[in-house]
Amino acid sequence: MMYNGLKPLLARFREEGELQEIEVQVDPAWEVGAICREVFDRQGPALVFKRVGEHRTPRVVGVFGTLRRYAMALGCPPSVPEIRARWQRAYSSPIKPTLASAQHAPCKQVKKTEIDLYGEPFPVPKWHKYDSNPYLGTLHGVITKDPETGWTNVGDYRNELRGKDLLGQLIIPYRHIGLHWEKWRQLGKPMPIAIVIGLEPYLNMVSVTAVPAGVDEYDIAGCLKGEPIQVTQAETSDLLVP
Repeated sequence: MMYNGLKPLLARFREEGELQEIEVQVDPAWEVGAICREVFDRQGPALVFKRVGEHRTPRVVGVFGTLRRYAMALGCPPSVPEIRARWQRAYSSPIKPTLASAQHAPCKQVKKTEIDLYGEPFPVPKWHKYDSNPYLGTLHGVITKDPETGWTNVGDYRNELRGKDLLGQLIIPYRHIGLHWEKWRQLGKPMPIAIVIGLEPYLNMVSVTAVPAGVDEYDIAGCLKGEPIQVTQAETSDLLVP
């Protein structure tokens, strides 16, 4: 079964008893992280927090936290050999993304230029006791591009909230984002970047996987899905975003 987005997958989890919705208000400073730790240490269900602090936008956590949920997203039995076979096929038969016009891209329907990362719709908790600030993630993708080859990377790198309109970007030198950053730095140019929240399942899978350098995550995700990932041009750069 193919899932066009996160919501259909969550609906399937709900039907299969793999999703727990928490209706009561929880404290973003400590309670969200504590609940997640307790539940996931017990191989529990994915969680949807309906009220994180004063926010009213739901927060979903633990989507791929068990072998069963991971396999459900791929549409295969919950076994490592079956999952491995799906990934081997994706690497051997990648599918290029298709470009959608801005007119037909859902992510273009609502545009805001005044951003408040502490307000709606960003119910971002402090995950661990010694985190310096709340971090955005991890069901998201950070998109960058090689300035020479055009190779696009979709990676899961933490973003620290440092102000109402300021994020700190984790850049690890040997990761793909670090390889891109070094090239942009040598050119003396700022690196274009896009952050996508609530990725469809297959993009989230590739964003946390060691896809080889030079290979677009969009191509591998397309084969995992069974059809091309639809992308469109970002608002402030030429990056392609889902």
